[in-house]
Amino acid sequence: MVLDCNGKVASTVSSGGIALKQPGRVGQAAVFGCGCWAQKGNPSKSAYTVGISTTGCGEHLVRTFLAKECALHLRSTRRPLLSLQNCMKEKFAESDFLSM
Repeated sequence: MVLDCNGKVASTVSSGGIALKQPGRVGQAAVFGCGCWAQKGNPSKSAYTVGISTTGCGEHLVRTFLAKECALHLRSTRRPLLSLQNCMKEKFAESDFLSM
């Protein structure tokens, strides 16, 4: 995640390459919102600028859109740690999408 002097934010994620990948597999790096998310804030709406980059099991990140979910939780909170903990629990660890 990077933030320039003008407040513009960018985020990126790496796929780790093609070694040991199954043919046809699409991981978190190929789907925006799963592996990374960046969004400029709007102070008039109490929304903060946020950039997220994830790592881990790509299939799980794709199923839950984890990067975007974390960003949505962070954009309007004054308690970022608690917000991320709740997001990881509710939107990831307890997600119905991961029980497939």
